[in-house]
Amino acid sequence: MRRLLGIATAVWLLIALVASADAVSAQTLSNCAPRADAVSALGDVFAEEVVGMGVASSGDVLIELWLNPATGTWTITGTMAGGATCLLASGEDWQAIGRAIQGDPT
Repeated sequence: MRRLLGIATAVWLLIALVASADAVSAQTLSNCAPRADAVSALGDVFAEEVVGMGVASSGDVLIELWLNPATGTWTITGTMAGGATCLLASGEDWQAIGRAIQGDPT
């Protein structure tokens, strides 16, 4: 149950970060880089690859989930319309659940 609460908290935090990314220009975020540099770092340093993506409701931010299935490291990035890619969240021990959890998970 505690793990599910942690996941739920992370999801809500991600939603808040995405909403913030829509409202703040990429130049004011300190964790942004040109897309080519960000993609290179995620691939070369962490051996992560894109496993999912979607466009924010505003239409001007591409959200991507990067994952290294061997190590479990993961990164969520947002690429702004101007081309800057920003780190929104990252962590370890990614667990793919394969389906939505229904009912009381305890």
